[in-house]
Amino acid sequence: MYNMQKEEGQDCDINSQSTSNLRQYELLDGPTLTPSQAPDLNMLDLELIYHWTLWTHDSLTLSPLLRTFWLRNTTKAGFRCDYVMRSILALSAVHLGHVNPVRSETLVRYALTQHNLAAATVRELIHHNDDSKSTETAENLFLYSVLINFYVISQTDNPHASFFGRTGKTENDTPDWMAFFKGSRNLSLVSSLLVSRSLTHPLIEHMVQMYSYRDLVAHGPYLNSLLQHMNTVKDGCFKPEISTYLHAAQELEATFGVLREYPETREIIHAFLLISNVSDHRGDFIALLQQPEPSQEALGDLHVLLHDPTTASIALVWVKGLGEGAFSLLDDEHKAWIVEPPPWNS
Repeated sequence: MYNMQKEEGQDCDINSQSTSNLRQYELLDGPTLTPSQAPDLNMLDLELIYHWTLWTHDSLTLSPLLRTFWLRNTTKAGFRCDYVMRSILALSAVHLGHVNPVRSETLVRYALTQHNLAAATVRELIHHNDDSKSTETAENLFLYSVLINFYVISQTDNPHASFFGRTGKTENDTPDWMAFFKGSRNLSLVSSLLVSRSLTHPLIEHMVQMYSYRDLVAHGPYLNSLLQHMNTVKDGCFKPEISTYLHAAQELEATFGVLREYPETREIIHAFLLISNVSDHRGDFIALLQQPEPSQEALGDLHVLLHDPTTASIALVWVKGLGEGAFSLLDDEHKAWIVEPPPWNS
C-alpha cells in the first residue's frame, strides 16, 4: 500500500520522481470536469446491479452452469446494450422488492419504468434498424425476450385471470407471456446463436442437452391414468383438436420421466421446452387453453403440467396460480382425472 505519510525526518518533495510518476496516473484522457459538473452516480442502478450479481441471477435457475450464464454472459451483454441492461435492472428491482417488502412499491414502479424504456427501444429497433439480423443484435434480442418472460410472470398478481381467455383481452391488459415466449423460441433458432462463440450459446446448448434426456428414460409410464383418459377421449371424440390434447399429454409424460429419473435436470428450462413442444406445428395446445372457454381435457393437462414444484423461485407464484386456476375450472368428472404424480424419489 502506498504510504501517504512522510517518513520521519524527511520532507515531502512534490517534485520527486515517485510523486511525478503518481501524478501522471491521476487523470485519464477525457473531458475536463470540475467536481460540480461531474454527473451524479445513480445509486439505485448500482444497487440493482450489485443485487443482480449476488442474488437475482441465482433466483432464475437451479443449474450451476446457467447461474454462470446469467451472471457473466447476460451482464456482459447488458453493458453493451441498453435495453438488455434495462431488463436486468427491471428484474433485479422486482426481486429486491420481493425480499425487501418495505421498498417493494418504489422498486416495482422503477422496474416498470425500466421495462417500458427497454420495450420502446426494442420496438424502434425491430421496425427501423437494418442491422437487426446481426449476431450481436440477435443475441441482445434473445436475451431481452428471455428476461422479459421472467419479468412478466413475476409481475402477474393473478396468473389465472391473465392467462385464460386471452383472446378477449385488449392491448391495455396484462402482457401476454405467450407472445414473449414465442418470440424467444423463434430467436433461439437463429443460426448465429448456435455457434459456440455466441454469448447465448450456453443457454441454448443447455436446452438441447435437457431435451436429449428424453431418449434415456428407461421406465414408465408415470402418468398412466392421464394417458388412459386421453386415449379414451380420442377413441370416442371427433373434435379436430383432440390430437393436440393427446400430444400434450404425451409430451408431459416424456418430461415427467426425465425429471423423475434424472434429478440433476430438474430445472425450469423443462417447462419452457414443454410449452414450446405443445404449441408447435403439431397443434397449439396453449392457444386452445386461451380460448374464452378452454376444454376440460386441456385444463386437466395443464394442471398436471404445473404440478412440479421444482422451478425458479421468481416464477413460483405464477406456476402455482396457473395450476390452481386450471383446477378451479374443471368440472367434477374431469377433476377425477387428476391423480397426484408419483413422488420423485419413490
